[in-house]
Amino acid sequence: MDLIPALLQQLPRLLLTLIALTVAIVLVVQRRAQLGSAGRLGLLAFGLLLAGTVLQTAFYTLLQTFISTTTATQTTWIFAASSLFFTLIDAAAIVLLGVALARKPVTPPNPPHAMS
Repeated sequence: MDLIPALLQQLPRLLLTLIALTVAIVLVVQRRAQLGSAGRLGLLAFGLLLAGTVLQTAFYTLLQTFISTTTATQTTWIFAASSLFFTLIDAAAIVLLGVALARKPVTPPNPPHAMS
């Protein structure tokens, strides 16, 4: 299987995921000062999801081109190990997002006073 057709097969899912993660990263970066440590954790989590998505796509695309040179047992172990690795990346990112959401928001130093 050629590399380009294999990549194009994954493009619809990949493109939507990359757009969503890029929007999430931009939103966190814009509000990072107000979010404090939660913003850093959120940025790390979304960055990890983005990196995992790109790595997973590249890995499985390359694997499709080399799958004919492996035995069935090797293929099974490759898929099992890679699935575990990419699941751990996603799980770590989800835990980081959970921790970021559980953080107390940073209050501004001088909150505006209501006029009476």
